[in-house]
Amino acid sequence: MCGTASAPYLAIKCLQQLALNESNNFPLASKAALKDFYVDDLMSGVNSLSEALELQNQLTQMVSSAGLVLRKWASNCSELLNSIDSDMRLSNTSLNIDNDDTVKTLGILWHPASDVFYFKISPLSFEGTLTKRTLLSTIAKTFDPLGWLSPITIQYKTIMQRLWEQQLKWDERVPTDIKLEWEQLANDVQFVKDIKIPRFLLVDSDNLFHLFGFSDASERAYAAAIYCRSVSDTGKINVQLIIAKTRVAPLKTVSLPRLELCGALLLVKLMDFTCKALNYPISQAQFYTDSTIVLSWIGSHASRWKTFVANRVAKIQTLSSATQWHRISGSANPADLATRGVSSSTLLTSIWLCGPKFLHETFPLQTDSSVPALNDAVPKESTRSSSDSFALRITCNMFALSRMEGFRSR
Repeated sequence: MCGTASAPYLAIKCLQQLALNESNNFPLASKAALKDFYVDDLMSGVNSLSEALELQNQLTQMVSSAGLVLRKWASNCSELLNSIDSDMRLSNTSLNIDNDDTVKTLGILWHPASDVFYFKISPLSFEGTLTKRTLLSTIAKTFDPLGWLSPITIQYKTIMQRLWEQQLKWDERVPTDIKLEWEQLANDVQFVKDIKIPRFLLVDSDNLFHLFGFSDASERAYAAAIYCRSVSDTGKINVQLIIAKTRVAPLKTVSLPRLELCGALLLVKLMDFTCKALNYPISQAQFYTDSTIVLSWIGSHASRWKTFVANRVAKIQTLSSATQWHRISGSANPADLATRGVSSSTLLTSIWLCGPKFLHETFPLQTDSSVPALNDAVPKESTRSSSDSFALRITCNMFALSRMEGFRSR
């Protein structure tokens, strides 16, 4: 069945049905298969070696009952790898994970020894004739599904948008200003390899794990970023980036407050997706923006605004409440970096990877939780114009019905 259009569906459906059928015999394996499989790749984790060994044993037995074999095992625990035959491991050369061996997980590189994700991007080509075709081909090689490199990739997106705006043909030479900008990006991409994203998230305790989302917008783009804040048993506070997303601003001119609102909507949708993946109640998440106008919109009923604002406010209020939204200064908003774009060398020392400073402080976090009152700062073009309504009572003299005895036709 390989190569047919239905092959991915059949592979996924068979694994899911197997997990459902064997849920009583292999509960750990069934849960992992239903949640952690992506087509034929399984990425899962547990909190102890004993749990890992039991999960590995159950997975092996469960798939064996259907005549299947799990291969290419990889782990950051050497004790677990010792229990697996060498021909079943991803690397047969050595059991020592304290080396530079890496594992490619759905296009992202994982270093088991340090348990971090990182990127290895090929040098951006700028030799020869630079065209829209060569630019798009090079940009597509940067695979960043969770948006960890958003402050870098947003610059690629805006360049492509400018090329489309200028209506260049695919093999037409790009303008000089764009070529110079691309060469600068190409020289800076070498520092991307130094960006490391920890794999482990402490998500077991609701009291020790919280999600925080940030949104922002500029004239070029709007963005959203989500961070987790966890506290270890020793009281150590850890804050790290989970996921981010960017979108370029539309070619049609849109006011900055409306773009900020688009960023807020993008954030709540991204938070909803993240909370479902982590089994975390979205009602406990906290949202931040540096736009007081957006906070005013969210804090009032959607029916007060014109269609553009009303529709987005209604969706935001469906997934969150006004009390979950807070104001943050622009300099402390990490999403600001993803709307402006920064170099990879600057990204390493910014707040993008570890979040703003206040997240590293002890609870209660000091933030501005008040929703601004409506005032002159709210753009008048975004509010519905008020109108006066009144009722008319019209009377007219008609013949008296009481004088009629019937309506027989003659």
